[in-house]
Amino acid sequence: MYERINKLIPIFFVLLLVGCNRIEQPLIPQSPNGTFVVEATTKDGLLILNVFSKNKLTHTIETKASIYQKFALGWHNKEQVLILYSSDIGVRAWTSTNGFKPELNTRKYTAYANWLYQNKYGKSS
Repeated sequence: MYERINKLIPIFFVLLLVGCNRIEQPLIPQSPNGTFVVEATTKDGLLILNVFSKNKLTHTIETKASIYQKFALGWHNKEQVLILYSSDIGVRAWTSTNGFKPELNTRKYTAYANWLYQNKYGKSS
């Protein structure tokens, strides 16, 4: 009986590690005009955003947000702006028209970032 349990323990840990390696995906993955799609990945515990156009990777954004904190990600409903609300770094935004460089004034996107968070977690940030 103990042999059987000892054989199952490594399998259990492999399944646990594989299951914990999944990263939450954006609430709104496609840009409003359909040009871009964003996919969330991770590197060293930090959130990385891969932006695709016509199934080709065009931009990689290193957000510096921890994947171990709550975050909500999506495209703005009217603009070509990718918005992230993270409980550790706050609101961040990247505009497609400037090559996905970070927006310096993210205050105008705070309400939408909060909407993303509320729709994902069902509560205020």
